[in-house]
Parts: sequence; C-alpha cells; structure tokens
Amino acid sequence: GIDHLLDKESVLGVDQRPIFVGMGTDGATVNIGELNGMKGIVQRNLPWVFWTWCFAHRLELSCRDALSSKLFKDIDEMLLRVYYLYEKSPKKCRALSDIVVELKEIYDLPDGGNIPIRSSGSRWINHKRKALQRILDRYGAYMAHLTTLVEDASLRSADRQRLKGYLLKWTDARILLGCALYSDILKPPSLLSLAL
Repeated sequence: GIDHLLDKESVLGVDQRPIFVGMGTDGATVNIGELNGMKGIVQRNLPWVFWTWCFAHRLELSCRDALSSKLFKDIDEMLLRVYYLYEKSPKKCRALSDIVVELKEIYDLPDGGNIPIRSSGSRWINHKRKALQRILDRYGAYMAHLTTLVEDASLRSADRQRLKGYLLKWTDARILLGCALYSDILKPPSLLSLAL
C-alpha cells in the first residue's frame, strides 16, 4: 500500500516524491508508529518529510476535553437519545412534522428539517453544533411530541416510563440554556475546523 504510493512512478506516471514535503495525521499508532506505522515507512523512504499532528483533529480533541462537565455530558446524552428516538421511526417523524406544522401557524419557526441530526461524525464539532441548533430550533416540538408519547397508551408501560424520565430531565431549564451555551461555545472552533 504505502510502499506502492512511494514508488517513483506510481502516481499518474510522475515522480511525486520531490514535492511531498509534509504530512499531518491523528495520533493513532498505525499513523505515527516509528517502525511499522505510516510515519516510519514514509520517513525511511523520504527522510525529509515533515510530520505533524493534524490540527483539525487536535482542535476536536481539545474541545471534547474542555467541554466534559456534567452539563455538557447530559446534553450529549440528550442529543443521542433524541436522535435515536426518531432515527428508525417514520411514524414518530410524521407525528413530529405535524406538530411543527401546527407550531408554525402560531410561531415564526426557522425553516429546515424537523428530524434530529446525528451529533457525531468525522467533523465532530460541526456535527455537534448542527445537532444543537436543530434542537434549539425545534425544542418546543420535540418536548410536545415527547409529552404525547408519554401519554400514548398504545406504548408499553416501560417505554412510557423511560420517555417520561427523558421529558422530566430535558424540560429542565438548565438543559435548554446549556444547549444554547454549548452551541455558542462551539461556533468559533466549528468555523475554524471547517476552514482547515
């Protein structure tokens, strides 16, 4: 694999080695291993190559570490639970959309989707911020729908109790204000991460 890429004529029949000056990766052993990692193999063949940690990855890790308080962990759990509540349920998605239509008759809701956004991915900061923004834009609809689910006698009692626990936890003002704070905190690093 890597050896083939480093062959003199491997890329489009042109020797790429003279213009290969640096590389940035995450801290995985497969990438930074001195013997059998990509760094070791590349530096054995091209000793002039400069190696550095990927800045975008380091930014993501530093934000994750800085935002590891209980409040942010509770919000992360809420984002995950809300996403999975709707992920594979067209019936719940339709009911949520109906609530949003009704709310739009009364309130000026921003345009956009109604379904929660997955809060993880390759660019964690940006995914998290988009998920938070969707929660903030549709918070009333999510809580109204959750209330109807808690009262839905067709659901199993254990499921209704679990949803009731979520509702009690997520209607706490700390969660809503925390989501707004979290989104505001993530805006600058999100823009920086996307620019890298």
